[in-house]
Amino acid sequence: MKPRRVLIGLTEIAGYNASLKRGFEELGVPCTFLNQRAHPFRFGGDDAACLPVRLQRWANARLDASTSLPVRALFYAIIQACNIPLFIRVLATHDVFIFGYGSTFLGYFDLPILRLFGKRIIYVFFGSDERPPYLDGALMGPGKGRTVSECIRLTARQKQKIRRIERYADLCVSHPASAHLHERPFVQWLAVGVPFSPPPDDAAPGREASGSVRILHSPSDPEAKGSGIIRSAIRELQEKGYAIEYVEITNRPHAVVLEELRRCDFVVDQVYSDTPMAMFATEVAAFGRPAVVGGYYADRIREAIPEDLIPPSLYCHPDRIAGAIELLVRDDALRADLGRRAQQYVRERWEPRRVAERYLRLIDGDVPGAWCCDPQAIRYLHGVGFSETHTRSLLRAVIAEGGIAALQVPDKPDLEDLFCEFARNGSSQI
Repeated sequence: MKPRRVLIGLTEIAGYNASLKRGFEELGVPCTFLNQRAHPFRFGGDDAACLPVRLQRWANARLDASTSLPVRALFYAIIQACNIPLFIRVLATHDVFIFGYGSTFLGYFDLPILRLFGKRIIYVFFGSDERPPYLDGALMGPGKGRTVSECIRLTARQKQKIRRIERYADLCVSHPASAHLHERPFVQWLAVGVPFSPPPDDAAPGREASGSVRILHSPSDPEAKGSGIIRSAIRELQEKGYAIEYVEITNRPHAVVLEELRRCDFVVDQVYSDTPMAMFATEVAAFGRPAVVGGYYADRIREAIPEDLIPPSLYCHPDRIAGAIELLVRDDALRADLGRRAQQYVRERWEPRRVAERYLRLIDGDVPGAWCCDPQAIRYLHGVGFSETHTRSLLRAVIAEGGIAALQVPDKPDLEDLFCEFARNGSSQI
């Protein structure tokens, strides 16, 4: 029996929730998407008509803009106060709650209440909301200015949050490369898929013959994305005689990014990714263009994820990023074929209606064994956003200051041993 009404919330992550709601609605499943923050890209699709949500958006915008502690405390109190009537309303009207990015109405105290009333709870993790900070370059990269002590505290906090969620959630959806702190088996993120709604006009015009290859890179965080390595690789290829038009854009409106995606021949997403197709690579796939993606997980992904679930991109070890770029520059046929396969994958497997159908299976308890992953099997040690050298150094520092317990994986003694061995094999300092 299908649920009467689904609640998605309480924030937006790269259009995921708006697209998922669209998929449920196409299936005739009543669905509400609550987004308590106005997203800068304005993906839409959320239900913001009620007063508490409008007030939360107003308060969140001012909370982000203020540096005064008393003022920030006031806006935070407004946000939390609005959650009480909002929670009472949705508790009475919804049967299934799909939360993303650690969302909660009442600081996780709402979860046992939802369970008490027989609600179905699914938590979707997006990487940075679950990954151990000592494996997260966006938090602990060399230029971020955080100390080892901060890393240890953040890791303990992350572990505590995941434990709370796992205690009450019926299911968690996660990616094996970032799920080190999980203790319960979870549903593979790529098995469910990423609901993606292409732009209204996703037919990219053919590139005019110009004798050059146009490559786009659009980093949200140049340090974590390895932008310096990408620029160096492009310069080397240009010095070798390749006609390359390199375009790099940062912190530009989404409409500008989409226009550049239409004009490029392919993109170089990042150097240190733990997934072969994050959102930027997904967006370019909608236009039939391929992506070069670097990441240490490229050498291990097939150990955890079936081949048919892996999105088509040129996913390679960070040390091979220059060679991968060169391959797509010189091989027009490969570039066209990879772009075509990526577009087909996104349009078919990640079409919102199909992803929503898989969520309905999760809601109904119909979870194929092939979709599941046991965190005890995780063996990936490199993380995302920084080099192997820095990862080893940071691990050594964390273990030296906080002991092996600071890694927060006591339930996985084999993984603990691997982390210790991995840290010992390096010699550089942070």
